[in-house]
Amino acid sequence: MEVSFAQGAMQKLRILSLSFGVGKTTDIFGDFDFGLENLSSLEHANVLIQHSYSRSKEADDAAMAIERSLQLNPKIRMLKLKKI
Repeated sequence: MEVSFAQGAMQKLRILSLSFGVGKTTDIFGDFDFGLENLSSLEHANVLIQHSYSRSKEADDAAMAIERSLQLNPKIRMLKLKKI
């Protein structure tokens, strides 16, 4: 996962599908801050967290980070979060 959304990015984006591996993302970036709260028009987010080679706690941490960042966005009506 090599994406981070800055404030004002993709102002018309309404639907986002995101998939990332927990272990690799942690190794490269150290956290799960993708800047999702900066997507001002986002209404629906589909997030797939792949954690087959990492601990379950890391996947839970990733899910909580995603949920926290999206809670900062009042337009979000639907979040589908799946861990595999």
